[in-house]
Amino acid sequence: MAPISLECIKKVRITFCPFHSVPSIVEFMRRVHSPKVKASNPKCEIDLNLVRYQKDTYVKPEIELQFTDETVEKMFPTADMKIADIEKYIFKKSELVDFALCIKEMKANPVTGPIPIGSFKGRRHTYAIYGEDAEKRQRAAGGVKTSKKK
Repeated sequence: MAPISLECIKKVRITFCPFHSVPSIVEFMRRVHSPKVKASNPKCEIDLNLVRYQKDTYVKPEIELQFTDETVEKMFPTADMKIADIEKYIFKKSELVDFALCIKEMKANPVTGPIPIGSFKGRRHTYAIYGEDAEKRQRAAGGVKTSKKK
């Protein structure tokens, strides 16, 4: 599975007691603090709360995720939960948030297809230039492809 991506996440809050820790939450904390994951969303706030050990109390480990659409999801990892389960949950929820954002943008701007970045006039028609076309093709004035002669 791909590494954790924080693109659709605004804030991550991890709460646990180090003496009653669950291995998956410790591994999640380590992975979230890695430079590669932080680079996926530099604006994401990562908050780590270590709870003080108290003799007769048990604090459930908790991961709280605030997504870009302002929804808040809480997870309570158990001893038998794997890091892959946490990653899969975050991936699925991020896909849903991203999909909802795409739908919202499509409703706001109902134009289908890519948006041209420029145009040029040919002999009979005006042609649109898209981002990928601008890099691949070089055209001379009049819309004729240029080619090097040997």
